[in-house]
Amino acid sequence: MIIIRFADEGSKRKALGQLAGWFSFKSWASGEMMLPKEALALLAEEEIRVAVEGRATGVLPKLQRAGENAVSADRRLDHHLSH
Repeated sequence: MIIIRFADEGSKRKALGQLAGWFSFKSWASGEMMLPKEALALLAEEEIRVAVEGRATGVLPKLQRAGENAVSADRRLDHHLSH
């Protein structure tokens, strides 16, 4: 898992629409998003610009200590295809 940040709110909204149903992710109000590194290929294909903040193991504890609210999506492709 990695932490990314979007260039702007429009990019973040577009990414949320593309990622939902395909990858699990967690998004913070501060703008960071945690997702599998494999999701970067999808974002690149859709020309959604992001900045990689680092591995979740290094950045996640800082976000958790800050006490920020997070929005999670845990929808996987296999679950999506089975319905």
